[in-house]
Amino acid sequence: MIPTRAVVFFDIANTLASVRTAGKMRRSWTATPYDETASVLDALHKEGVSLGVLADPRKVPRRAIYEVLRKTGIIDYFDERLILYRTRRGFRIYETAALTAEKVRWGQDAAPVIAVVVTEDATERALAKAAGLLSAPHPLLALPVLQGRPLRYVRIRIPSELAEDEWRARLSAVRVVPLYVTREPMAGGQVVVYAVTDVATAAQLDGKGYRIDRLGGENEPQLTDLYLLVGHEQEGDGTPHPVPGEVTESLAARRVVASTEEGLFVALPGGWSGTNFSGRPDARHYHGMKLIGARALLKPPGPALLMYDALPATGSAKGAALLSSGPEPGAIRRNVDADKLKKLVQRYSSLPSRDINFPKKNNRAVSMLESDLNEASDRLVVRKHSFTHLDRALDNVVATLDGTLDGIVILCAHLDSFAKPEQGSDLAKRAPGADDNASGLAAVVSAAAALAELAGTGEAHREIRFVLFNSEEYQLAGSVEYVRDCEAQHDRIVCAFNMDMIGFDAAPPAMVEIHCGSPVHPIVQERSFKLAELVAALAVLEPELPLQPKLYPASLGGTDPAHGWSDQFSFHTSSIPACLVCEEFWTNVAAGTASMDHDRYHTPNDTVTHDDYAAAVARVVTAAAWIAATSS
Repeated sequence: MIPTRAVVFFDIANTLASVRTAGKMRRSWTATPYDETASVLDALHKEGVSLGVLADPRKVPRRAIYEVLRKTGIIDYFDERLILYRTRRGFRIYETAALTAEKVRWGQDAAPVIAVVVTEDATERALAKAAGLLSAPHPLLALPVLQGRPLRYVRIRIPSELAEDEWRARLSAVRVVPLYVTREPMAGGQVVVYAVTDVATAAQLDGKGYRIDRLGGENEPQLTDLYLLVGHEQEGDGTPHPVPGEVTESLAARRVVASTEEGLFVALPGGWSGTNFSGRPDARHYHGMKLIGARALLKPPGPALLMYDALPATGSAKGAALLSSGPEPGAIRRNVDADKLKKLVQRYSSLPSRDINFPKKNNRAVSMLESDLNEASDRLVVRKHSFTHLDRALDNVVATLDGTLDGIVILCAHLDSFAKPEQGSDLAKRAPGADDNASGLAAVVSAAAALAELAGTGEAHREIRFVLFNSEEYQLAGSVEYVRDCEAQHDRIVCAFNMDMIGFDAAPPAMVEIHCGSPVHPIVQERSFKLAELVAALAVLEPELPLQPKLYPASLGGTDPAHGWSDQFSFHTSSIPACLVCEEFWTNVAAGTASMDHDRYHTPNDTVTHDDYAAAVARVVTAAAWIAATSS
C-alpha cells in the first residue's frame, strides 16, 4: 500500500533522461527520456504521489530545467512547487526537499509525509538518508520503496530450458533493474543476470523456477553501487584476477557480495573507488566496471547492420590502398604520422596528471581535446557528454562525422591517466600517461582528421564518432555512462574500435595485440572476433612497419586476459561488438598465467612512446574504422 502523503523527487540527467551538452557554459543541449520514464511517472501519478525534481546544474543548466522537462514531454507530471535547484553539493538540498514535501502535502491527513529521492548517485542517496528521506537507485524501484519493500542485489540464474526471447520478456515484465548480463563458463554457459529488485519480486521469481541468489543485505542498493572488479597489478604476480587473501584483510571484504570466475562483485558506498578498495598502501590497482542499472540490458543483440563475416576479406582488398605509402600518400598516412602523434603525445603528457582526482588538470585535458578536434576538421561536430562519478562532475569528449549509411562506428580511447601513489600518499601527483593513454588519445584525434578528409571524397559511409572517455582508470565510468546514453537515444552502434596503450614497442618484432573476448553473448563474441580479424588482416599490410598481430582469444570460445580491462568492455556488456587494440602487453598467456610486461605502466615514469610504432598501429585501426563505416 502506498502512503497517502507520498512525494518522490527525481534527478533528471542519468536518472530520467539522457542529456548531452555542447559549447561554452553548456549553452547547447539535447535531452531524451529513457524508455521507462513516462510509464513510471504515470503509474506514480495515478497512485496520488506528488512528483518533484532535484536538479543538478552540473548535469543540466539551471536555465534549461523547465525546457528539458517540456521537450521530453514529462513536465505535466511534476508539481512546480517541488522543482528544486541544488546550488552546491551537500546536505542542505535534502533538508530543503524534506521541508518542502511536508509543506506541499500539509493538512491532507494525519499521516506522516513519506519522501523518496531517486538518483543513480550513491553519494546523493546517502545524503538523502541523512536528511530523513528514503532513496532508490532507479525510477522503477521508487514504488516498492514507498510501499516499504526492501531492495536487494540479486543474481538470477536463467533456467537452461528457457529460450532467450522468453526469459528476456519475462524479466522485462517484472520490477527488475538489470546491472550485468553474462554467461558462466564453469556452469556450461548458463545465463546469469545481476540485478536490483525488491524482496517481493525476488520471491515471485523464486516461484517461477528461477534460482535467485540474494547478494549482500537488505536495502544495500539504497546506499551503494555494485562494481565488478576483474583485474589487478602487482610486480611479479601472474594472475589476472583479485587475490582473495588481500581483500579479506581489509574493511572492504565486507563489501564483497559475490566471487566468480570473472572477478569480484563488490558493493561500495558513494565516493569509494574500486580502484584501490583494499586500503593498503601496497595494494593493487583493480580494474573493472561500475555496474549501472539499465532496462536496455534485457534487450537481445540487435540485427546485424554490417556483414561482419566479410570484413577480413574486405579489409585485405581495401586496406592496401588506404595504407599506401606511395609518392602521393592517402589521407590516413598524411594525417596519422609519427611526427603528428609525437607532438600530441608530448602535449598531453606534459600535463602533470589527467587523473580525475585533479579536476583542474583533467578539465584542462578536456578543453584541449575540444580545441584539437574542432581544429581537425570543420566537418566534425564536437560535444561534451557529462556525467558524475565518485562525487565528481566529469566530461567525455565526442566528435561526430555525419554519414548517410545506417549505423554508427565508434573509434575511441580514454583521456585520463593514473599512477600508483608513493608510500604514505593517497594520490600520485605526477601521472603523465604518455603511453597510457596519450598514445591512444593522439591516435583518435589524428584519425578524426584523416577520416573527415576521406569523407570529403564523397564515398558513402556511416556516421563515425571519435570518443575520448574520461575515468577509464576508475571503473570505466565514462564509457559505461556513454554507452547507456547511446541506448537511451536509440543510437544504432555497429561496432567500436578502442585504442589503449599503443605507444610502447619494447622489443622486435613489432607485435600488436587485438582483444575481443567477452562472455556476455555468443553473437557479440562472434562479431567482435570478426572485427579483430579485420584489424589483424590490415596489420600485416602496414608498409612502413609491418605489424605481427596476436588475437585474444586465439579462437572463438577461448579466454581473453584483457576482459574487463578497458572501454571495449562497456560496449560488450550492452551487446555491441568491439575490440581493444594495444601494444604487446600480456605475457605467459599460453601457459595459463597472464602477466603484464611494462615497467612504466601506471608510474610517473610513463613518459616515453615509440612514435613510428604508435603511428603504424593508429593507421591500421583508422583504416579498419573506415572499412567498417563504408562496408555493406
